Amino acid sequence: QLFDRYIEVQIDNIILPKELRYKFDISKSLLPEPNICNIDIYNLSPDRRGSIKKATIIDSQKSGSIISIKAGYKNLYEQIFIGEIVNISHEKQDADIISKMKLGDGFSAINFTEIEKAFKAGVSLKQVISDVYGSMGLSGKNTSTVDNDLSSKKFDTSYVISGKAKLTLDDISKQINA
Repeated sequence: QLFDRYIEVQIDNIILPKELRYKFDISKSLLPEPNICNIDIYNLSPDRRGSIKKATIIDSQKSGSIISIKAGYKNLYEQIFIGEIVNISHEKQDADIISKMKLGDGFSAINFTEIEKAFKAGVSLKQVISDVYGSMGLSGKNTSTVDNDLSSKKFDTSYVISGKAKLTLDDISKQINA
């Protein structure tokens, strides 16, 4: 035991054995891109390695394995990352097989979500942003500090959005100088 350190790695609702060796690095950013985690998992079973899926679009549906990482100490740990597999490779190194994965939080929502919607004149900026967030499967809970400002800004004419949800949010941000 390493000073009662605790790790729990879950892939698609299956908790991996704590006895496996894990190595990870998490990079968080305020940029409009997914936060990234690189994780190496040593000696996964062949069946488990074969069941892991990279994030893709298949028949307009988002698809990819989700990995959750909880870490800390035996009685004090929290989820520190959850994300989809962006890249995966399996490398043989001496007696080990290392599954190297790059994860992105919200990767599919940010990169694959499309939205088509028309709003009537007078719609609030808050409503437009809320609808875009909703299309991405996000709640927009973290907008509370600017909610009043967003509610007071209204579109004078009808407003149409069509295309990638992320690009729509980028365009709106530029329009309001955010």
